[in-house]
Amino acid sequence: MIDEIIAKDSIEVEIKKEHQDVYEHLNNSYYAFYFEKARKAILEKIGFDDKKFKERGIGFFVTSSFYQYKRQLKNDYVKIDSEVRRNKAKIIVYSTMYSREEEKATAKIEHFFVNLKTGKPIKIPEEILRNLETLKLNNNKTITEKN
Repeated sequence: MIDEIIAKDSIEVEIKKEHQDVYEHLNNSYYAFYFEKARKAILEKIGFDDKKFKERGIGFFVTSSFYQYKRQLKNDYVKIDSEVRRNKAKIIVYSTMYSREEEKATAKIEHFFVNLKTGKPIKIPEEILRNLETLKLNNNKTITEKN
């Protein structure tokens, strides 16, 4: 299965002065901080709730994160566009950070589900798949209505 797009979202955040290095660039360690804000925002928007997962004995964990820096980023507001995709086993959040409409960095963060009793990876639970399918249909309907 090719990665299927489930949802798209954007956030805007201000780069804090204390997150900059001596050259007034965003310090490399803080890119992950801002991408994490975007990741949490879009997952919350689609109803992913770690507390509810845990109550059901399901873990939802990051398995890998990859960040690519494209251009320097100075004190500024940034826009981060994100999209959630899924395949058979993983949920993937792709994000792109922009400043003044120029691409500054990208991120790819992969997640998988775990049975908390056994500690072993599991397929995306059926209830979550149904919710994602409903969300995808609603997103497609909204997109169609706007066109």
